Amino acid sequence: MPLTRPAAVPHAHPVTPTRLLSSGPGGECVRLKEIGGVALFSLLLLVSCGAGGTRGTAERPQFQLASLDGAKLGPADYAGHVVLLDFWATWCVPCHAQAEVLKEVWPEVADRQVQFLAVDVSERRQTVEDFVAENPFPYPVLLDTESEVADRLGVVSLPTLIVLDREGKVAFTGSGVHGADELRRILARAGA
Repeated sequence: MPLTRPAAVPHAHPVTPTRLLSSGPGGECVRLKEIGGVALFSLLLLVSCGAGGTRGTAERPQFQLASLDGAKLGPADYAGHVVLLDFWATWCVPCHAQAEVLKEVWPEVADRQVQFLAVDVSERRQTVEDFVAENPFPYPVLLDTESEVADRLGVVSLPTLIVLDREGKVAFTGSGVHGADELRRILARAGA
């Protein structure tokens, strides 16, 4: 019988460095909701912390978030494109490693109707602005300050990548750091 995640659990506290409970086998930062219980904690780590990913057929996630440049953006703004959503936080060191890989691959795919969106989770705008001023991104940075989009999409660890194909279906979801070659294969399978 396949393992499934428990139903939505209230999220009482924003993700902060002090909320980091564990690192997964791939070194990714893990945040867990206020759920308690060693058994459930272990089950969530087992289900969510693998460095692998899955392919799916869900429709394009519908959301718009404020970007650092003031625009409201989301996947629907890039209909017909392959869209990569990178869920990250400034305090998550593996997220920084994933961002470096994305920055390496971005120039190879930017002119092929591919769009990357960096979605910062549960941090104040000023914190993200300060980080991005020192570590610029060549693609838009969106602010999910209340973790509403991340929660709705089932993001339970950072970094998490969600890749949408040109038809708007989820082609890949995976947590942990994905290398450049793996990322190129994931994007190619999505139609890049």
